[in-house]
Amino acid sequence: MRLGIHFWIQCFCLLPLAAQVQSERADKLTQQQFIQGCASYRQSVIDDIEAALSEFAYLTNGLASTSANPEVHIALRDGIIQATLREEQEVSKGSISRAILKLSQNDSMALRLYQDWIDDHSMALTELQFLVSSKVLDPNPPYKLGNLREVWKEFSFYDLCAHQTMADIGAGNGLISFILLESGLPLNIILTEVDEDFLQLLDTKVDRYKQTHPEYAVQVLPAGERQLGLEGQKVDRMIFREVYHHLRNPEAILQDISRHLTNGGLVILKEGTRIWKQGP
Repeated sequence: MRLGIHFWIQCFCLLPLAAQVQSERADKLTQQQFIQGCASYRQSVIDDIEAALSEFAYLTNGLASTSANPEVHIALRDGIIQATLREEQEVSKGSISRAILKLSQNDSMALRLYQDWIDDHSMALTELQFLVSSKVLDPNPPYKLGNLREVWKEFSFYDLCAHQTMADIGAGNGLISFILLESGLPLNIILTEVDEDFLQLLDTKVDRYKQTHPEYAVQVLPAGERQLGLEGQKVDRMIFREVYHHLRNPEAILQDISRHLTNGGLVILKEGTRIWKQGP
C-alpha cells in the first residue's frame, strides 16, 4: 500500500496546501466547533484542578489540626496551590513528592496520605501547564483561551470529516483528542500510549467522558515499542504529534502503519524544527 503522509512542520511551510484542501462541507471540522472544543476542554481541566486542590486543602487542614507542627502542613498547602494556579514553579509528580517528603519525613501517616493524593491527582495538575505550553490557554490567571490561530491551523490541516476513525498515537494527556471530542464533530477516536501514568489518566478521562457522551466512540489502547497497539483496526487519520522522535523502533512502527491505514488514509507527523545559524 502506498502511504499518504502529511507533514506538519512548525515553520508552517505547508499551510497554503492545507487551506486548499479544507472545504466548506458541513461534515468538516469548523473553526467554531474547534473553539467550542477548546473552551469545553479548558473548563473540564479547570474543574479537575479545582477539585484536586480542594481535596488537598481539606487534607492539609486536617493534618495540621492534629500535628505538632501545623505550620509545615499549611506551608505545603499554600505552596502547592499557589504554584499550580500561578505557575510560579514547575509542578510535577517529582517536585510535589520531594516537597512532601521533605516536610513530612517524620510523619509516616501524613506521608502516606499525601502520597495517595499525588497518585490520584498529579497527572491532572500538569494539564494546566500543558495547555499553556500548547498555547491553548493564556499563561496567567484566569487562564482564558489564548490566541488559537496557530493551533486552529494545525487542526484544520488534519482535514477531518465526520465519522472518520482517527488514531492519536502517543496521545499523552489526550489534548487533541479531547478537543475534538468536545467540538461535537462525530469521530471514532483511538488514543494509544506506552506510558503507564498517561494510560491511567486517559482511561479515567475516557470513562468519565463516556458517561456524559455515550454516543461517541472513543477508546484507549496500550501501545508497544514495535507496534501501534491498534489491534487490527483500520484508521483514516493517524496523528503523531511530537511523538515520532521518541520512537525507539521507528522502522517497525512504519511497517505497522501500513497494516492499519485505510485506502486513502493519511499519516500526519508534527515535529518541531530548529534553524541553525553559522557564523557570528
